[in-house]
Formats: sequence, structure tokens, C-alpha cells
Amino acid sequence: MAVLAYIIDMIIAVIFFLSFYMKVNHFHDLKLQINSYQIVPYQLTTLSACLLLTSEMSIFLLFAVGSAYIWKEIFVILMLSLFILFIIRKRKISETADCGCFGKVQSLNKFPVIRNISLIILLVGKMFLPARVFSLADSIAYGVMIVCIVIAYDIWSEAKQVGSLQSHD
Repeated sequence: MAVLAYIIDMIIAVIFFLSFYMKVNHFHDLKLQINSYQIVPYQLTTLSACLLLTSEMSIFLLFAVGSAYIWKEIFVILMLSLFILFIIRKRKISETADCGCFGKVQSLNKFPVIRNISLIILLVGKMFLPARVFSLADSIAYGVMIVCIVIAYDIWSEAKQVGSLQSHD
């Protein structure tokens, strides 16, 4: 059971680091996305973007390290629930279903409500599992591994895109 809790922690860590990484690399697009939801005043867009990025990085770190058992799950469940409400509101305003949360990773941008509900179910299930035992050294190593995988994915997708553009020329 502890292995399952660990796997869920790593899934959440990867998802939130990927989301953070894609947003921080396209900060202007993030601000445009936030504006498209029409929830915060325009003057607070940059602050909102920074708070979102800080939250996502914090979630990544908490799940990679495995600390704050139950509290981090509750926070993420509340955050994802709020995002679902924002997405539903956005659909009513603009009939747009995508969220743009993951930048170039289009598969994670599709069906954001279903994605968030699935993550909530995963986190609720994790709350009934025993807390994972972790060593700080292992957690740091896994966190670094996640960062390297996400950056390698980004480099690979950029190279693939550049190659695709060159073959069309």
C-alpha cells in the first residue's frame, strides 16, 4: 500500500511540475489564459499568475518529498475543485473547453474537467492509504529526476517541432 501512495505522489508531482514548467516558460500566455477566465481584475493578472506558479511549485515539492500528509491532498483537492468551477464558468462565457494549463502538452489540455476529477479521485483514494515512509535523500533524487524528465521532454518536443517545420520547407 505504501508503494501505491508513493506512485500517486509521483504522478501528482510530475503533473504539477509539468504544469509549472510549461507556464513559467510562457508567462505571457499564462497571463492571457488568466484573463480569459474573467475572474480577477486585469491589474491583478501578474500577481495571480505568480501565485498560481508558486502554488504549483509548492505542490510539486510537497508531493516529491512526501511531507504534509493529508494536508497537501486536501489543498490540491480544493484547488482542483476550484479550477473545475472556473472552467465551467469559462465555458459559459466563451464556450471554450480547453484550459491551456500544460502548454504544448495538448493531451493534458483536453478534457480538463475530467482530468481534474480523475486527479481528485486519485487523491481521495490516497488519503485512505497509509502515509508513505520517505527518506529526504530519496525524495530529493526523485524530485530531480522529475525535473530532468520534464526538461528532456520539452527539449525533445522542441526538436521534434523544429524538425517538422524544416521538413515542410
